[in-house]
Amino acid sequence: MSSAYSAPAGIVTGELKKWHTIVVTFDGPTVSESDTTTFLNNRLNVTFTNGSESFMVPGYFAADGNAAISGATSGTKWRVHFCPDLTGTWTYTASFRTGANVAVNPSSTAGTADTTIDGATGTFSVTASDKVTPDFRAKGMLRYVNMHYLQFAQTGDFYIKGGCNSPDNIFAYADFDNTPASHAFAAHVADWTAQDSTWGGKGKGLLGALNYLSSKGLNSQCVRVFNRPGPTQDVYPYMDSGSAPWTSATPLKTFDCSKLDQWEIVFEQMTKRGLLINLCLSQPGNVSYFEYAEGILADTTPFAVTRKLFYREMVARFSGHCALTWNIMEAADNDNLEATDQTRSLTGQQMINFAAYIHLLDPYGHIVLCGTEMNEPEPMYIPTVAADTNEFVGGVDIINDMHEAYEYPSFYWFQSQTVKKPYICFQDQVSGGVPYFSDTAIADSVAAQFGIDPLWPHLLSGGSGMEFNTQNQGRQLENFRDYDELWTQVAIAQKFMSGLPLKLLFPGDGQLTADEMRFPYMQVGKDSLFVVKINSNFVKYFNMSDTSRYKAGDKFTIYWFIPKTGAYAKGTVDTIEVSDIAQEALSTSYGVPPGVAADTLWTRGSNYPYTVQWICIVRNVNYGTAATNLVIPTRKSSMLRLAGSRVYFTAAAQDRITIMLTSLNGARVKTIFSGIAGAGTHVVSLQPADLATGVYFVTMRQGSMQYVERFVKIK
Repeated sequence: MSSAYSAPAGIVTGELKKWHTIVVTFDGPTVSESDTTTFLNNRLNVTFTNGSESFMVPGYFAADGNAAISGATSGTKWRVHFCPDLTGTWTYTASFRTGANVAVNPSSTAGTADTTIDGATGTFSVTASDKVTPDFRAKGMLRYVNMHYLQFAQTGDFYIKGGCNSPDNIFAYADFDNTPASHAFAAHVADWTAQDSTWGGKGKGLLGALNYLSSKGLNSQCVRVFNRPGPTQDVYPYMDSGSAPWTSATPLKTFDCSKLDQWEIVFEQMTKRGLLINLCLSQPGNVSYFEYAEGILADTTPFAVTRKLFYREMVARFSGHCALTWNIMEAADNDNLEATDQTRSLTGQQMINFAAYIHLLDPYGHIVLCGTEMNEPEPMYIPTVAADTNEFVGGVDIINDMHEAYEYPSFYWFQSQTVKKPYICFQDQVSGGVPYFSDTAIADSVAAQFGIDPLWPHLLSGGSGMEFNTQNQGRQLENFRDYDELWTQVAIAQKFMSGLPLKLLFPGDGQLTADEMRFPYMQVGKDSLFVVKINSNFVKYFNMSDTSRYKAGDKFTIYWFIPKTGAYAKGTVDTIEVSDIAQEALSTSYGVPPGVAADTLWTRGSNYPYTVQWICIVRNVNYGTAATNLVIPTRKSSMLRLAGSRVYFTAAAQDRITIMLTSLNGARVKTIFSGIAGAGTHVVSLQPADLATGVYFVTMRQGSMQYVERFVKIK
């Protein structure tokens, strides 16, 4: 006689709401973080389902389940973090396998089932989030949507990065367990609030610093989780203190549970405060450390087991946050490809393989980025990424603080057209060549002015956003208020760009023909003003005939934006008019901003090409004065059609589909449908009774495709 054994259900904790991190904890085998087999030879995966929606989420060893406070190094708790994208009832089923290196084996049948957890199942109900911005849980998961900007799944808002990259060892924080005390952030303890978490009363300085950055309007912070081994090493996820000989793979198999739990509390704070987690996985000084430690640098395309384990632990613990980017390599050094130690740069194929592995692990599809070579815009993998890699690498982090920043985003914008993949193009570690000043007030003023120089050209050339360093990577930075004015400038630029119709803009940097310049575009020129045009017909997107471009009598308002203050002003010309359809559109002078002579709009220096003082906005009067993300029909198809108040949509195969109703200015009115639809045609109702009279757009999104139909409500 035999009887089936059913593992007990896990304990579900956290706010059971959409886009929130929900934690499920299981009782499993007793192990210790100091045992080199604990992390490699045990694997917890949990599958969460809601109807036809399904996520397989990797789990991790959590010691006693309270290690952030207890400091426990052993225990029976195994844990998974889940971020649901649907309300309703979710069911989970656990898989727990043991065996040699099973944690890095993608096969579902690898190893042997351990019945202490394997097969455990349970359910819980998820309701809508009640959070408000800047909390990212109000916006939903930040996703790559086959555009040059990331987009939030709940609201549809596009994301422009405006953040801080200092100090580069921000996690070398005194209140973390087993961490050299390089930082205390004592000046920011007063910024901590009673609503914020701590670990046993610790963490107030760092959590307060994040509160301050959020209050300044920033929306990202770079966090390096493993800096170079050696005397200066002060950030690492492992239990080893760094005093051991970091010349073997042994320390790379034992993670510090209490420290990583404390990191998670900080990442939770970043999510709540609207700060993207720019998670940098390696630096030039240790970029090949895993392969070096395992002695496999001579392999054709080395990929160390301990690197795979490292990626798994980071994904298992931290991928459940709404806004996160994986940065495989902070910066490349293409001149160091032949090195025989841990500083050897990665090959293009390695970056592709590493990105593919992270995508395999990450159930939420957070974008994977790679840093470029310092002051060199083109990483080696770009020409092949779309054709050969299933597009695992989604973008780049340009590592450059020179002021000719406009060259790089436009390079990627047009380069990506050749491989049919729009790249996300961030620019990080921007310091603008700021020299060292002992007087922090002077340093801040100079940093703010120098910061404007690369920031605006980057954004108006199609860049996806920037993070700024203070002097010397900010390694000595303890009080973020020392650069208060710099953060103000970054926030102004981020807010301005977020208000533009990003779906419609593209850089006009001289590579476009005069004819193409007639459409909506962002323009940067060394001898001209920055101009953002919002034209009347969006011909490039409708593919209309030439005769429909402009009508005689079309009018455009002219006004000026002051980057330093974030204010708008009128200049010497209020409006211009297309008086003759045969003429080049908008050839009339824009005039000059108030009180500024035409020949002094640019302040030039020998080392810095220009300083941005004004931005000219040319806007069609038909679209008002507010810069909004207008929803313009980008694709008409039989996949979506309206019949009265009914919406018919077709899925070629089972897929996730979202159908939203938006107002004319792009604001989301309501979600009509969101879920998995089977192959075939489906129908849902607009339910227009509660709609005000007006024009709306019905937008269907399926993967990277979008279909739009217009709906008019008449009472």
